[in-house]
Amino acid sequence: MSFTPKSRRVTVATGVATIAAVALGAAAAPAQDMPFDSKIRLTERAPFAHGKVQSDSPDCIANRKIRLFREKRGGTKVIGKTRTGSDGKWTIMKTPKSGVYYAKVNQYANESTGLVCLPAKSKKVAID
Repeated sequence: MSFTPKSRRVTVATGVATIAAVALGAAAAPAQDMPFDSKIRLTERAPFAHGKVQSDSPDCIANRKIRLFREKRGGTKVIGKTRTGSDGKWTIMKTPKSGVYYAKVNQYANESTGLVCLPAKSKKVAID
């Protein structure tokens, strides 16, 4: 195939238009380039099992799944589940037995937005 000066101009113009369209499309895509860390706190004050989830992304705070665990000989046992409120606070109403407790927040991922909130585990709390 031979190119004439006019066909070269059309080819170059088409190439420039394609590059511009790709660049604009890339700029319009969501800028989610890393997962967000989560932190969970378990407080030993009354009511016993309560705390807060924190994250650098406000979308990683509300409605997160929380599980409360009690360590037992030979493993751990889930003793309660809940979800965080819009402010990240959570409560599980349990009367604690003597033992060691901790809480976990699950990982959350939203495929449509690319948001990823990493899981976290609280420090252990001993109840005598």
